[in-house]
Amino acid sequence: MLKDVQNSIKAKLYDFTYSPFMSSMIISWIIINHKYILIYMASYDLEKKLSCLNQYDFTLDISWFSIPYFFNIVLPILFGLFYTFFISYGI
Repeated sequence: MLKDVQNSIKAKLYDFTYSPFMSSMIISWIIINHKYILIYMASYDLEKKLSCLNQYDFTLDISWFSIPYFFNIVLPILFGLFYTFFISYGI
């Protein structure tokens, strides 16, 4: 019984992590938001890391139009959809 549950969880995790959409979305998030990773891996103290993150802008401002968290959510999803549907299928 316990082995069956473990095997089904492993199968679900395998399907989830190797889907083309999730893979391309995660890769695009890493490429777009590489500053997070660099700040996290820096040898600064906590106060310096927090001040660096406070300077990072999370919105896209186009005159009257503003999208909060554009680089964290919207852009990686759009890139993931573009890669999955247009490049993978040769359209």
